[in-house]
Amino acid sequence: MSFKEGSYSSVDEARERIRPAYDKLSPEQSVLQDKLLEFSMVKESDLEHFKSVYTLGPKQVDSIIKSLDRDKKIWQGIDYAKAKELDLELNFIPGNEFAERLLLEVIDKKIDITTDEGRKIFVDQWNKECPYLPMPCVPPNDFWYLEQLSQTPTRIIANRGKRKINQPAIPNFAEDEILFVDNWQEQDFGTAEATESHHSKLLEALLGDSSTVNISRETLDNALWSKNPANRQPTKKHQEILKQLKCDPKEFELRPIRQDEYARLATSYGWGQKNLWTNFDNYSLEGGGRFGLDGGYRYNGGASGVDYSRRGNASGDLSVRLVLSRKQK
Repeated sequence: MSFKEGSYSSVDEARERIRPAYDKLSPEQSVLQDKLLEFSMVKESDLEHFKSVYTLGPKQVDSIIKSLDRDKKIWQGIDYAKAKELDLELNFIPGNEFAERLLLEVIDKKIDITTDEGRKIFVDQWNKECPYLPMPCVPPNDFWYLEQLSQTPTRIIANRGKRKINQPAIPNFAEDEILFVDNWQEQDFGTAEATESHHSKLLEALLGDSSTVNISRETLDNALWSKNPANRQPTKKHQEILKQLKCDPKEFELRPIRQDEYARLATSYGWGQKNLWTNFDNYSLEGGGRFGLDGGYRYNGGASGVDYSRRGNASGDLSVRLVLSRKQK
């Protein structure tokens, strides 16, 4: 929902139409909106980003404003019009410190997620402190992802190739994020709606094909990364797209959405309600092999479900959703 020039009889009428959205902003959120306008990240008539701004509390707004001010030149330099052309939608994702602490208690084995008692403690505390955030497990039986995280060393890793010491990939629920999301709509696999919806201008630029499904993780990784994904070295094509967006490849990257980002955005986007899997960033060690993480399938826990699949697997019910973010360190 955004005002397009000429769609209303006058500028005054257009402003009256968008005023209710502005009136819902808290004083702190209004300060953030002014900052976005100052940095030319949005136009006065843009409303798409409001749904994520509305979710931010005062501390989270302050965190994001400090991030913008700290790297003012970086954020002001992005070509936001080009991002819109590629259907990359600006989002602000509030962090959840309690969710992060609870996960760290599982990883540090303060909560033994392999026992019925530990699972009950985790589920009860999550439901009490963050009831609207999908938990990364599907009670009563599916705690696979948490069990993998809790192993020593963890079996959820960032590196695809073999290393003597694997690089852990720990969820980051606590981070207040500025994120651009490839904004295609999830639909049920095999339907006419899926045929219409499961297309991406960004993937077309990267892979030469707009389909968001029937892409193997191996194909995606090879298109994004020149070497091991953990090294975050973008391919030439990846760099070309970043430069078109006026994003410094040393500062920004395109990558699959992380599990914690998917969970935190699922409610506002309606994700996890279809018979469709989504590739997640990072990998799982299984039987000596490295498998791509995925989840979001309605019958496997929806936004709470996390699973894995072979990197060579490509199917119509396994999708790719890329995000544009600051480079993960």
